[in-house]
Amino acid sequence: MKRTFVLFAAVLALSLALIIAVPVAASPGTTYYVSTTGSDETGTGTWWNPWRTIQHAVNQVSSDDTIMVAPGDYAGAVVNKQVVITGDPGETPVITSGVPYKVGGAYTTAFRLDAGADGAEITNFTVNNDEGAGFFFAVFARGVNGVTIDDLEVNDTVQGITNWGGSGWTITNNIIADTVAAGGGGIGIFLGALPPSYRTCSDNLVQYNTIEASATAEDFTCAGITVCLDTRYGAYEQLNFSEDVSGNQILDNTVIGNGGENSAGVEIGVIGLEGDPDKIAATMGIIDENAVQANVIEEVDLGLYFYVASNLTVTDNDMTGCSDGLYTADGIEDAVIEDNTFTSNTVQVQDDSGDLDLELILDNNTFDRAVVVRGSGIKVPTIFSSIQDAIDAADPGDTVGVMAGTYVHVQQIIIDKDLTIIGENKDTTIIKPDPGFTDSYLFRVNAGEFNLSNVTLDGDGNLYGGVRYTDPGTGTLDNNIIKNMKSSKYMGFGVVVYGNNATVSNNTFTDIERVGVWVGADNVLVTGNTYTGKGEGDWLDYGIEVGYGGVATITDNTITNCLGVASDFSESAGILVTDYYGSGTEATITGNALTGNTWGIAIGYLETDASVVVAHYNNIFDNTAAGIDQAGAVEVDATDNWWGSANGPEHAGNTFNIGSQGDKVSDNVLYVPWLDDEYPDGESFAPVVNQDTDEGFSSIQAAIDAASPGDTITVAAGTYVEVGQIVINKDLTIIGEDKDTTIIKPNQNIQDWFLIQAGVEFHLSDVTLDGQGQNIRVALRTHGSGSITNTIIENIRHAKYLGWGIALTWSTSGQNWTISGNEFRNIERVGILVDGTGNVANVSGNTIIGNGDGDWVGYGVEVGDGAYAAIDGNSISGYRGVASSDGSVSGGIMVTSYFGPNPEALITGNDVQDNSYAILVGYLPGDTSKVVAHFNSIAGNDYGVDAIEELATDVDATYNWWGDASGPYHETLNPYGEGDAVSDNVLFIPWFGDEEMTILEPPSTYKFVYEVPELIVVGEEVVVPVTFETDELGFRGYDDVRFKFGATGPGDVIFKAKDSEEHEYTFVNSGYWGPETGFDLPADYSATTDWTLNFTEPGEYTITFALIEAPDGEVVAGIEGSEVVDVRAEDIVDYYRRLHEPYDEVDTADLLAAADDWIAGAIPPGFDEPITTLQLLQLADEWIAGGS
Repeated sequence: MKRTFVLFAAVLALSLALIIAVPVAASPGTTYYVSTTGSDETGTGTWWNPWRTIQHAVNQVSSDDTIMVAPGDYAGAVVNKQVVITGDPGETPVITSGVPYKVGGAYTTAFRLDAGADGAEITNFTVNNDEGAGFFFAVFARGVNGVTIDDLEVNDTVQGITNWGGSGWTITNNIIADTVAAGGGGIGIFLGALPPSYRTCSDNLVQYNTIEASATAEDFTCAGITVCLDTRYGAYEQLNFSEDVSGNQILDNTVIGNGGENSAGVEIGVIGLEGDPDKIAATMGIIDENAVQANVIEEVDLGLYFYVASNLTVTDNDMTGCSDGLYTADGIEDAVIEDNTFTSNTVQVQDDSGDLDLELILDNNTFDRAVVVRGSGIKVPTIFSSIQDAIDAADPGDTVGVMAGTYVHVQQIIIDKDLTIIGENKDTTIIKPDPGFTDSYLFRVNAGEFNLSNVTLDGDGNLYGGVRYTDPGTGTLDNNIIKNMKSSKYMGFGVVVYGNNATVSNNTFTDIERVGVWVGADNVLVTGNTYTGKGEGDWLDYGIEVGYGGVATITDNTITNCLGVASDFSESAGILVTDYYGSGTEATITGNALTGNTWGIAIGYLETDASVVVAHYNNIFDNTAAGIDQAGAVEVDATDNWWGSANGPEHAGNTFNIGSQGDKVSDNVLYVPWLDDEYPDGESFAPVVNQDTDEGFSSIQAAIDAASPGDTITVAAGTYVEVGQIVINKDLTIIGEDKDTTIIKPNQNIQDWFLIQAGVEFHLSDVTLDGQGQNIRVALRTHGSGSITNTIIENIRHAKYLGWGIALTWSTSGQNWTISGNEFRNIERVGILVDGTGNVANVSGNTIIGNGDGDWVGYGVEVGDGAYAAIDGNSISGYRGVASSDGSVSGGIMVTSYFGPNPEALITGNDVQDNSYAILVGYLPGDTSKVVAHFNSIAGNDYGVDAIEELATDVDATYNWWGDASGPYHETLNPYGEGDAVSDNVLFIPWFGDEEMTILEPPSTYKFVYEVPELIVVGEEVVVPVTFETDELGFRGYDDVRFKFGATGPGDVIFKAKDSEEHEYTFVNSGYWGPETGFDLPADYSATTDWTLNFTEPGEYTITFALIEAPDGEVVAGIEGSEVVDVRAEDIVDYYRRLHEPYDEVDTADLLAAADDWIAGAIPPGFDEPITTLQLLQLADEWIAGGS
């Protein structure tokens, strides 16, 4: 509700008693009231009887009094005492007219503070100035200190609050709107010193004020807040340099302009020096240690305007939308300018004083955009907001530094001089076009060397490209982000280079409509860039394109996701090289990562394209169509690249690990060697290498074709699916890395897969020949000589009963082969066929495994037709098939003259087991084959050696192990043999009795011969000669043996004997003869030893003897025996004495036994007659005498 003093007057009577009772305040003074309803003539200044005018109230009150002004319109007042003048806080009073701002002045002010007004306070008023009526000021003071101006609303003022020469003021919470310039002024708040009268203006506080600065002027500054020393109009000559404008604080104010010319936010400086350096120097330091902090300044010409001032503290201010965010002139000393924010100012900082450290200002303040020109340091004393402005200000060779921010340009930036632009950070320094700027490049370099780095060029989907170098323009683009370049469908470029010697490095390209870097000039380096295509869609992506006769070096770039297909079916590629737009195009491509594109590298557009491309050390993989495609006819050197697989790229000429190869390559691309891992970790690798020339190949056939006679070819681990027959027509060595991992396979059905021609020396080792999936008659057919070593040959089958691993051809004689250390598996018929008169094969150390039971027939080794084979140290097993066609049986080794006379085989040291027949000799009666077989293990076969009837020469099969120590079974010659059987015409004795083949069989048999005396009397030594001798002589004796003797019976037996060396053996009941470590018993042996035995008791004893393993082991070969002997007492009396214990005396039982025998006439053992009467009486006497 609106308060009025009329209300108060109407209730005067009602309130009189209360008013009388209110005491008068003693301090700080009395409050008086002014109201539009009051009267200066009759009023008393009380709230019920107020005065009418403020001036009257001022005139009436004393210092320290308060004047409370009710709402309404009032004229201003001259204040010359320390009073508080305050408007009603509910609805502020309005000052609509003023008093002369000075005695006799033409212009008026709402409040003029004269001498005596120190400490005055003016608060809570609205002042409606009127420039047309000369009502210029809201508050105007000279030489008055300690004033408080608070909560005024000032409108249309020329100079809102003016303090000449006053200190200690507090100017707070005021709103000054629509300032006006009238031949001067246009200032919201003014603090100033003016000699000679007003030399000091210090320690004032201007805070929380809002100034809407609309004033503008052509030849003077209209500031929201001004702090100054005025030396105009002769004042400079009045200086005594005691002047002091210091300690003023401009805090937390808001100044908002409308962009008018010469408008300013805060101005601090010495007025009137006109750039005179002497005057500047003389007055420097008068304006000192003032602070401008936390102010918000918007849309003025000069946000902060400082000149001839020292020790300024300028912090935490926010300048937005100004022509110059900070402008300095004439001289600034030791200013602290930090933590300020500069936003959207045309020029952020203009240092015409030349005294600011702009680098420090850049570091310590926040700019939405900041651009500087550097030579040695910041060369142009300006922090621009516009890159174009900085370029215009720069000299050739300068550097433009662009701080973080977004820079929107309305037109193309033209470069026609040597220039470098460096952004602060490519992620935050962004250059983009205004929405109205389309169909061109952000930068166009017409001349000079232009270097651009650390920025983002964002075409916003409206531009043709980021940068265009036009000859003779050149330079370096480094570490930038270039994105969103598109002027129309299929048109949009990151960088276009028509200028020679340019470098495009370490940039990131995204959302480019067509080409990241287009090169149509000489000696262009494109390195370290990252291009990410748009993926699948109706568009095109080329990370880099070289054309128009351009020559480019392309290194260390990463290009991915170029997968678009245009409506005319043009396809995307990581790199495109073509002379379609001009001949002479060349590209050297190294160290790049080209992944996830349609084509990694596409070369040529027409078949006649003659572009020259060299590509090394690139990572080219996961591209959908091909890693490299050459449409033209010039061969591309693409060696030493990584194709996504250690097996190289996919190509018809690459037979290495087909099915797990990397990206495809077209014809006319040299890709061998390649890298075996991603660059830079990968090593140069070719799966097939000619060791004599160091030339690499991706197929064995290609290496063979290129080799010279005598060369050695090495083949790395892997699977090689070779095309067609492999013909060896020159001396050659092929060595695989490892037979288990170096696998060669055919790609089609072939009669003779490897064919070694006559006169050729061929060596093959450490590979696998695997015919799986194809019909192969012979894996390796030879007409020459050489060696096959440490190789696996498997899965060789042409048709039923047809399939050979290695075949020495009968039609070519004089062959000499070493076939050793190989493995043969799943061969349909014969592992190794040695055939042909005069042909020789050393077959050793091979493992040959048949196909087990089934309807087939096969042999591990077959020798025939006059050939000679030394078959040594092989393992042959599993040949059990029986042909259903004719009942032919399989065997480990077959030797026959069926196809030609007189084949010979020396079969030694082989392990032939688990076959139907271990060795088959001959096919028809009268066969002329010659076979000697020694030191073989022939065991576990259905039949050991089978020789055809009427064989011309018996098979010498002595000295073999047949699976049992009893030797081979033969119906008549060894019917108890439990080893593999042999036929007639086979010599097999001797054989080995152990698998280790250390013991020849059969061994000798032995016997004990002894003569035991008929009478042996207890206690008397008896000599027994014992002879040990050969019974049947065999092929061996026994080693480390000795004899064991023992006796059991009623008493002990003491044994004594001496050997041939007079060593005496003595033991009781049981003991040994011979050294503890044993002795070797020869096959033919006979020796007699006299043994002395002494029996302690009469009775029956069993004497045992045996040949045992030393020192106390088992009985050897059952060679043992025993003899029972009777030992008689000394006489018949002693016999009965010993019948019962104690044995040394006669007890009743002994006497009764003797009496019984005497009566019966029984003859005791060992005696010829019964006991006599006299002998019985002797026993009775001993019994009577006490038993003895």
